Amino acid sequence: MLERHAVPVGAAGDDGAPMPLVLPASAPGQFEFSAIVRRRESKELAINMSGKTVVAIRNDGEGVVRELKINLVPRGGAGADLGPTHPQTVVYGHMPPMYPGERRVVSLDYYVTGRVLEERLVVTAVE
Repeated sequence: MLERHAVPVGAAGDDGAPMPLVLPASAPGQFEFSAIVRRRESKELAINMSGKTVVAIRNDGEGVVRELKINLVPRGGAGADLGPTHPQTVVYGHMPPMYPGERRVVSLDYYVTGRVLEERLVVTAVE
């Protein structure tokens, strides 16, 4: 049986639930980010689950970001990661940099085995 869930979020920029975002320990101190969920959809079929989450990421630090890649990590019971997902590029060399206070919206997808109970964002590259 297929189950589908969709949670739209209000239109204002600060509406939505905060999402945990983890920076690598090696990230320079001037980089700081926050993330707000703008929309979340999920589909369940037997033992697999797919989802799409739209997130607004804001540069809360003092540095200008020239590269930012993130990965959505779906987690199941006991906080276990349910599988690899594809990283999403928020900023890269051919785009305008992301200045302090600026916000970018990205869409992240996953398809995993198991029931997703929570999601978190992991920064895989920042410069």
